[in-house]
Amino acid sequence: MMSVGAYNIVLALDHVRFAAHYRDLGVSYPLALRVVTAAGWGGLFVALGIGLARRRQWARRWLLAALSNYAMFGVLWLVLFARSDFGQSRIMFQAVVSVILVLLVAWVMRWRRIRCAFEPPVPRGAGSPVEQPKIDCGEAS
Repeated sequence: MMSVGAYNIVLALDHVRFAAHYRDLGVSYPLALRVVTAAGWGGLFVALGIGLARRRQWARRWLLAALSNYAMFGVLWLVLFARSDFGQSRIMFQAVVSVILVLLVAWVMRWRRIRCAFEPPVPRGAGSPVEQPKIDCGEAS
């Protein structure tokens, strides 16, 4: 996730730095929109990457929502701004690959050892006033 975030931040900075060149090329999308969306996605995925590295439950919970929306955004971006035949022919390919990648991440995040890694530690001998369903992580009692 950190690499996706870093890529988007670099993309936003690239569009800011070379805005005149992109305008001269006549790109089909508004440069300000590209900068804002790339920076937003970059910030989101860097935050998710940090949360996943620290094994925060919120990061695991929000990963699929963010990833599926990012994939849908990428396809929608092509639908709206692809002008060439090559760009337009990539739409279906990108949609299929995006769905496969999101399903793969969803499958991996459902693995028991991944779910257990994100469970908060329970202090020994401390009872919880509210009983919550637990994942069998193979811990010996």
